[in-house]
This record gives sequence, structure tokens and C-alpha cells, in this order.
Amino acid sequence: MLPQLPQRGHGSSDEIAFAGVQRRRHRIHEPLLPEGTLPLQPLLARRRHVDPDTAPIDVVAAAFGGFSSLAPIAAEDEATAASISLVLLSAAMVVGRYVGGAMSDRVGPGRMLLPSLLVAVSGAVVLVFAVLGGVSPLLLSVGAVALGVGFGICQNDSLVTVFSAAGP
Repeated sequence: MLPQLPQRGHGSSDEIAFAGVQRRRHRIHEPLLPEGTLPLQPLLARRRHVDPDTAPIDVVAAAFGGFSSLAPIAAEDEATAASISLVLLSAAMVVGRYVGGAMSDRVGPGRMLLPSLLVAVSGAVVLVFAVLGGVSPLLLSVGAVALGVGFGICQNDSLVTVFSAAGP
């Protein structure tokens, strides 16, 4: 059993020192949030804008996550096509990262974000049409490749942009 340091009372809440770490323990009658606020309001109030450096990777990563999680469900009749599209997606991401690095070296950081976002979104749109009214293995593969290349380029360029913004 670890040694417990003595408790010290401070007004409406207690501070406990346990193994060198101080924690605050709220009493039950104290509200944790101001009256009339929802739990997410304090978090949303802190972030009032979208960071343009991370917005493209956020969008593309959400599309990637959605496709990689839901492709086997959406294409359950064509399990082989879904599996092949996931392999193609991963391979296309590697190619996209390589192409994104080469292009970023040539044109500068941040200039490939919009084109990569357009490629990835077009791939996501093709994937939507691939599963509407029955699964089309060809469209599933084409959409996965476009999403993968777009995601790879966007991931690489976003990383280089953030590093450039941070400085040496």
C-alpha cells in the first residue's frame, strides 16, 4: 500500500496529496459546471475557429476512417471486393505520401492541400456511388485508390506544413 499524505481542507473542496500528486476532490453538493450549461459548451467555447492547417487532414482522415470501418459492412455481399479495395486504399496511401513529399519539395509546403482534398473527396464520392443500389467492385476500387492517394498527399503535406509553421 502506498503512503497517503494527510488531507488539508481548503474552503468548499478538499485537496488530497497522494504519492506526490495533488488532486482536487469536489464535494457532492458543488456543481461541476455552471447552472444551465451543457457538458460540451465549455469545450466548444474555447475553440472558436477551424485551423486551416489541420482542417484538410481532419476531413480526409474522417473519410478514411469511415470507409475503412464501414466498407466491409456496406459491401457484405461482395466481401472480396471490399477486402481488395481496402488493400488498394492502403497501397494508394503509400504512393500518395511519396508523391506528396516530392511535390511538397517542388512547390512548397501547404500548396498540395487543396488538390489532395479534391482528389480524396472525389474518391469518397465515387465510393458512395459504388455502394448505392448494389456494390460495384470496379467503382469501389477506383474510389479507394483516389481516396488513398488524396489522403497520402494530404497527410504528408499537412505534416510538412505544421512543421514549417512551428519553425526550426
